[in-house]
Amino acid sequence: EEEIPAAVVGAELYTDLPNAPIGSYIGSEGLPVATGETKIGISEWPESQLEETSGSYLTAAALDNDGLTMAAPLLDGADYAIVPIMVQVEYPADGSTLDLVLPDSVTLLDYYGAPAADAESLLHSEYSETSAAVLGVYVQADANFTAQLVYTAPDGSTLTKTLNVTIDRNATAEYPFPDSEIAAFAERPTPAVTSGKITKVAKVNGTWLIWFNGEPAYCCTPGADGQPKNCPTYTYVNTSMVGADQYVPGDHYGNQYRIWGGLTQLSLGMQELPPVALSAEAPSLLDFCRTIYTNAQMQIIENYPDSTAAKILIGSAQTLLEGTDAYASARGYYTYIYQPGRAGWQTVAVIGPEISDDEPNPKPIVQEIYANWEAPAQTASGSFDFDYGIITNKVQLKTTEKVDGATIEIEPITKSGTIDGGTWNISPADKQSVTTAGHTNDDNFQNNGGAASASWTLHYSVSKTTDSRNGRVGPYTTQDEADAAADSARDAAIAELQGEAQRMVDNAVASAKAELANVKFRYEEVGVPYGFEMYWGSNGSNQTISVPANSNNAYLMKNDEWSLQVNIKKTDSETGNQIAADAQYEIFQWDTVTGKYQPTGGYNTYSVQRQGDGSYAVINSAAYATTDSMRHTLYYTQRNAGKFIIVETKAPTGYFGDWTDINHPGMANTPLGKRGYYIEITEDS
Repeated sequence: EEEIPAAVVGAELYTDLPNAPIGSYIGSEGLPVATGETKIGISEWPESQLEETSGSYLTAAALDNDGLTMAAPLLDGADYAIVPIMVQVEYPADGSTLDLVLPDSVTLLDYYGAPAADAESLLHSEYSETSAAVLGVYVQADANFTAQLVYTAPDGSTLTKTLNVTIDRNATAEYPFPDSEIAAFAERPTPAVTSGKITKVAKVNGTWLIWFNGEPAYCCTPGADGQPKNCPTYTYVNTSMVGADQYVPGDHYGNQYRIWGGLTQLSLGMQELPPVALSAEAPSLLDFCRTIYTNAQMQIIENYPDSTAAKILIGSAQTLLEGTDAYASARGYYTYIYQPGRAGWQTVAVIGPEISDDEPNPKPIVQEIYANWEAPAQTASGSFDFDYGIITNKVQLKTTEKVDGATIEIEPITKSGTIDGGTWNISPADKQSVTTAGHTNDDNFQNNGGAASASWTLHYSVSKTTDSRNGRVGPYTTQDEADAAADSARDAAIAELQGEAQRMVDNAVASAKAELANVKFRYEEVGVPYGFEMYWGSNGSNQTISVPANSNNAYLMKNDEWSLQVNIKKTDSETGNQIAADAQYEIFQWDTVTGKYQPTGGYNTYSVQRQGDGSYAVINSAAYATTDSMRHTLYYTQRNAGKFIIVETKAPTGYFGDWTDINHPGMANTPLGKRGYYIEITEDS
């Protein structure tokens, strides 16, 4: 009666629960029943194609959260959905209950798609010596609804959680229920339903009991998976037989150990005959058990020898050790064997009808040679490199001429990351600073330049590893045949696992290429050349640009150039009145290419014209001057350096021009008398 530490119990029998036990007691079957904090969960019942890395039969996310949501697609060809709901409880107290409460607007279905005849048996559960339980149900609904899960402790206190279900009318799903009503073979009966799923499990007295399509069923593959969560579809494969001493009606717990024991697995054709059974040496019973039982079964035999489970396992081993030819069970029951649609899951046995008096007793077990094989996990790797090139295209806002001397910082906004298990990084990770250049000393000066370039390289790499795979081949009549078949199965599995690993890598690479097909960069001017200001509009001095992979494109950036308007009022020097007669003016524009002031024509698109009010204005006839304001504006460019001279070439009728004194011309680049007016566009002007 010594209390067993909870940590020991958890390590021996309860490693498949998400939360370790905090205590235990010895149950009526002689094994520890783990106890702990009671948790409940209600969530979507996942389909088999959804993988989950956790080794637990329970979903921790549902136990630790409330108010989860799920979207249910319409049934293909119908105006309603079949909603799969999973409920679970961890560490329920003895005498507690769990109820799934559904609204009147929905219909609970059985596991064959018909309205459930006994809804209470599916929606209400009572617990005794149970450490965990999971149940999946199907609900038919044509509108959104909320399902509630209520746990009631023996003292009347309750825990509640809800699941909010929405009907997704933009998606459809196939009919989820198995085919039924097949024809029977002549030799032995077959089940009415040839496929299905594990719909419920409960951990009672240290072992998992299972239900298949709502009916009690039995696991036949030690160490393999068998639970509602992510359960694949099972298919009927054959009808076997068990004796009356192997199956006792109503003893779900004891039958599980009899059917999971080495003796009964032999009768069902689920396990090969161990070589030690044919040896002339007489091994000890405990040593023999180690040759046919799993580590988990041996823990029970060695640590809890007085438990129901240990006695059944030891008794089966004793019978087998005494000689298989001596074993012939009493008349019993047909047993339907179902195999999973995915490797790593339990073979399931469902008890069928009694064997009639006309049916001979099950035949004694005869030697059949099997061979096990194991394919190790396979790893595949993949990688790719992308290049991102950026060319600056620096132009003036109004004239659209190219601008040299601008300093621009270019930097990837995100420099590394992970995609589908792979990692990527971009190099260089830091910003790059470039300065625009490229003007040519010819008549295309203003059309060339404004260019600089920078480039980055991105590297992505990923490695994927599959699970290992194992199996068994047979029966064969010789060991060589069995070994050859096992080698072939192993090689085929390795090839398949290699292909699976490569497909995972290919999918990850495809996902990464799609996500990294465009990368965002900071594109920011930090040094503005003389004659310009930063522009904050579209394609301005501060941008975020999206750069396609393996490209080298130009990206426009504009500067607002300095500008001014010039108007001339011509007056009589003595009266101060405006002169009515016309004067003639010419405007000369500095040309960096020639090093001279150039008259109107060619690159110089400016002229002086008299206006309706009698004043004179500098008029811009360039093609880019599309508005009245632009036609009256002089613009700074890197070719004209913002320098102009306006000259009065002919005085109005009746007036003399006031010419510069040739002997006192003044200082260069300043007004040299009235005839030539020097104008320069500066930041201040």
